[in-house]
Amino acid sequence: MTDDRKSLAADNQIVGFRVGPDGRVDTLDLVEVRALIDSAIRAAMDQALRERTVH
Repeated sequence: MTDDRKSLAADNQIVGFRVGPDGRVDTLDLVEVRALIDSAIRAAMDQALRERTVH
């Protein structure tokens, strides 16, 4: 983790919100948002690879 990311994580700067299935609102810091984006990208790449392999 870079020093900038450590600093942002330590400061816990709120950059977003997420509403759960129960209607509860959670705050997200920059590190959490980045992790969600990375996870979505990996899932999309895995899905594309599966579709390409099947066809």
